[in-house]
Amino acid sequence: MLAFSFGAPLGLLGNLAQVPGIGGLFFRLLIPLVAFYETSMRLETESRGPSLVVLGTWTTVRFTAVAVAVALVGHTVWGWWRSRRIRSAGVGVGQ
Repeated sequence: MLAFSFGAPLGLLGNLAQVPGIGGLFFRLLIPLVAFYETSMRLETESRGPSLVVLGTWTTVRFTAVAVAVALVGHTVWGWWRSRRIRSAGVGVGQ
């Protein structure tokens, strides 16, 4: 029942994440943001004595989520900048 209920909305979000450029950036950032938020809430809730292994795992997940988010933003900005530069260089061609 849950798969039926969540299948269409999550499929739509996945489809929107494929939109190139800044238009799909928010949807591409959903997974790293959810991972960071979930591990932050879990760390805050269970901070009364987690083992070093659990603390290290949560820290690794949070660091990886931030690194992936920065990489996604950087890739989007780089693609936007490159396409902008190519368009501006190609304006005078053929005249």
